[in-house]
Amino acid sequence: MGNCVVILLVGFVLLFIQSHPLLPYAKSGLRPDLVLVLVTYLGAHPVIKPVGGSVVVSILGYGVAVFSGSPLGLYSFIYLVLFLFVRLLRTLFVLQQISVLTFLVTISCVLEGGLVFLACWIFHYSSGVFGMFNRVFIGQLFFTVVFAPFIIAALQRFENVIEKNKNLNLFALLGISVPLRKTKQ
Repeated sequence: MGNCVVILLVGFVLLFIQSHPLLPYAKSGLRPDLVLVLVTYLGAHPVIKPVGGSVVVSILGYGVAVFSGSPLGLYSFIYLVLFLFVRLLRTLFVLQQISVLTFLVTISCVLEGGLVFLACWIFHYSSGVFGMFNRVFIGQLFFTVVFAPFIIAALQRFENVIEKNKNLNLFALLGISVPLRKTKQ
């Protein structure tokens, strides 16, 4: 349970960074999908359980939907599909290297874009959907792939810090001092 809370905190920090208006090209809608990088990383991680990972990914999808203004279940569904897709690939390949994970993020970003386009095309058919999608998709793919190795390296470093300090609780990990209760003797 504690790992899920830490993963959710990391996910919402990435979501905050992703949705920050001061990012370059943010006004034109071109932003890296940092939460997608986390979803891909969680799917490739051997310790993450399928049920707990699915719940975390769904909550992050709802968070992305709230911050982006899209329909509530869209990103939750897409992230869940991508998480399960990466878990399926994890059974076939070793997915722990940064280069392999970056390639997997590229594939996941293309699949995410395809699923978003398909949903927009099915539910809101318009002749301008493809032009708008094409303009935003290429930029988002580029920024996501550029930032993915750095985010993956930071996630691996964060995981190593947590692994070395298993005895620390969440408050000690974040640097917050919490007084211990004295026990009765």
